Amino acid sequence: MSFGLWLGDIIFLVNLSTWSCLHEHNITDKKSIYTKDTKMKKIGVLLLLSLSACQSWTTKSNLSAENREPASKKDESSYFKSVSDQERDEIIKRSHAFKNEDRQISNVRIQDLLAEKCGPDYKYTHNAETGEYSWPTVTCHYKPDSDLTGMSSKFKCDFPSDKGDTDTRKVKYSTSAVNPTSSEVLEVFLGSTLSKLMGFSAATYCPVQLVCKDCPGSDPWSRNRSSAAPEVGSTQKFNYALVEFKQKGFEVNSRPPNPKPQGLAWEELRKVSGSAQEQKEELIDREVWMMFIHFLRHYDADPHNQKVLCTKTKEKSDSSEASRKYSCEESYVLTSDFGLSYPRGYVFIWDEPVAEQKGDECIGTLKKGLIGGAPGTGIILGTSFSEEARQKFLKQIEQITDGQWKELYGIAQYGSLTHISIDNWVETTRRKIQKLKKLNCPAFDTGKSTLSHN
Repeated sequence: MSFGLWLGDIIFLVNLSTWSCLHEHNITDKKSIYTKDTKMKKIGVLLLLSLSACQSWTTKSNLSAENREPASKKDESSYFKSVSDQERDEIIKRSHAFKNEDRQISNVRIQDLLAEKCGPDYKYTHNAETGEYSWPTVTCHYKPDSDLTGMSSKFKCDFPSDKGDTDTRKVKYSTSAVNPTSSEVLEVFLGSTLSKLMGFSAATYCPVQLVCKDCPGSDPWSRNRSSAAPEVGSTQKFNYALVEFKQKGFEVNSRPPNPKPQGLAWEELRKVSGSAQEQKEELIDREVWMMFIHFLRHYDADPHNQKVLCTKTKEKSDSSEASRKYSCEESYVLTSDFGLSYPRGYVFIWDEPVAEQKGDECIGTLKKGLIGGAPGTGIILGTSFSEEARQKFLKQIEQITDGQWKELYGIAQYGSLTHISIDNWVETTRRKIQKLKKLNCPAFDTGKSTLSHN
């Protein structure tokens, strides 16, 4: 058999396969794509064209994750809002309490920490005489939103973006009739900023003097919870406001809000995976987080104010265009609302110890009467801390210098608004830390701490 005939037969067989593929996708014509008297050159060209066409159609019809159009953020957000209970549990097991544990805390300026999200336009001018910082003035356009939840005053507003369009962000504010220490503005700023400084995951809140265009009056929250229509042409100024910059990621829930978000119950922190050593280390980290909540005197540590956040995703192999599915590759547990931390600027409450020595145990001082709830409702009362958690908490918080505490309280304008000097706030904070250093807590392996036993 000559080489030409042998090659012709090979092409004939391949073209039959090509014809089958083309016929399957309904792109054939009535002319035969192969006859015995067709020249080899034409056959080769036709073969390449037909194979290319078939491959193109095959690629378009292939629904594997690798060949589909990239998923939108909306797709991913929607998926993680309603995962199964089992999938949510698995994500919790792999979630971390610390996001930036190894950062040299003492080297971080509070303004630089804010600038990571707030951007260069949010500059705080320091008054050397008072130790406080003036807040920058920014402008936005009111946007009604009927889905806002909670009790504190807030609304949505459109801000100019670097891309030339607008970014819609949530704004927390204090009206002129309310001292900012009673509006959650300062508490949220202090709690979230200190959380990020300690290495936990948290949203960023940028303190500003806000000029709101088209705002419906001086208190939008009182107008149907900030869902009232804009008052075109009006201008309102809020001297104490926070612009929220959320952490990137998707909140993980297995049920819709009813009426509050599902959040994360403290009992669920016992769910961990990995080797025995990895489980122990993560549970200790979560105890450190719980100790931080006690340190802040966070009296509203209900499940809806905690959450699981998935920050890295991957589309599953069994995903399809009609039903997108994702796995969570990286996730964190965190506090999402610090509104009732830093108890309304009362320094004598802030001075209370984080925990007390009771026998050989260290018991947290947040009480049932303060945060409400009961065992089984998602709030762990009478938290018992391990020695490892106590030492790790101290390792983190003692890196914060007096200068950083002064900058934190200065940006919050805590001196003038609480009528307690910033130096006094720093001194009280240091005293609070010293009280914790005097305790002697049980080792994690004794099973006496809250997360070391079931």
